[in-house]
Amino acid sequence: MARLLALGVRTLILDEPTTGISAEQKDALFAALRKLAKQGVTILLVSHKLEDVLQLCDRAVVLRRGQLTGDVVLPVPHPELIALMFGQAQPPLERGTTRRPGESPVLTLRDVTISDRRLQIDRFSLSVDHGEVIGVAGLDGSGQAPIMRAAVGLQPIVHGEITLGAQPMTGKPYRAYLAAGAAFGAAGRLEEGLVPGLSLTEHFALINGDSARIRWGACPRTHAASDRALSDQGAGRLTHRLAVWRQSAARVDGDAARSADDHGAGAADHAALMSSSARWIWTQLLSRCEAGAGLIFSSDDLDEILAYSDRIIVCFAGRTSVLDNTPELSAETLGALIGGATA
Repeated sequence: MARLLALGVRTLILDEPTTGISAEQKDALFAALRKLAKQGVTILLVSHKLEDVLQLCDRAVVLRRGQLTGDVVLPVPHPELIALMFGQAQPPLERGTTRRPGESPVLTLRDVTISDRRLQIDRFSLSVDHGEVIGVAGLDGSGQAPIMRAAVGLQPIVHGEITLGAQPMTGKPYRAYLAAGAAFGAAGRLEEGLVPGLSLTEHFALINGDSARIRWGACPRTHAASDRALSDQGAGRLTHRLAVWRQSAARVDGDAARSADDHGAGAADHAALMSSSARWIWTQLLSRCEAGAGLIFSSDDLDEILAYSDRIIVCFAGRTSVLDNTPELSAETLGALIGGATA
């Protein structure tokens, strides 16, 4: 920033400038920015931290899902800014809990430390009960993705222990978690949930552990035709049962469906789906929870978090807190916690 100012710039665009700095360093930075603003320098601050915006800025422009949702002169009441960021809260859907806390946990994270590229989560602990649904709430980059990926072996941990039931899983790869009964449904269906170039039938063969069935053309076998027929039949049964429409925008995420159908624990990252598809997927996920599975999911939709969760993990800049989802917990309160307010 000193180099840019030495060049005589009159506009500074700062993208998350308080990430990775101490509170004292932030105070010094903001004092310098206020001084520059008084000297006529225009400062654009990009931040997901409400406290930074309210502390420094004269005006806030709010974007949500690629759309401009607000342009307000500060200060404004906290709830008004939260409503612009997350949308107006709707009454949560009614759902009876299936949580069975008296039994041994289906998944346990004990004193887990996760070091990500931009933040560190220190000594995080969580036990997921049979039948329990846990929502993970936070703005992008606040720590929810590392927690969920660490829970199924997709993110290395620096310290701590992870167990599935009574089985130690610390340091094991995702394939071992799959074999032990846990699965991850990625938000990026095209990037992580699918293999480019493979058909639906070939994906079916792949997730069932028979990689030989996806190599008919490259490596012919005596029984290739019968293997292809078996996979076609299996894919047909699966798509019928999971209502996968081959020529529709309303698609079921294959990873999420698998976690709901075959496993005792699942982690599903948020993804944009049509409302009818999302409700259908939730029907499948909750049916598995009724059968005793545990589920951790993340979403940027506060109504969805409040509607389905028994407990909620709130992430802010690597800091975590676990809340019981009581009737007193509103979208306004949850949004404030996501923005950095303390419970």
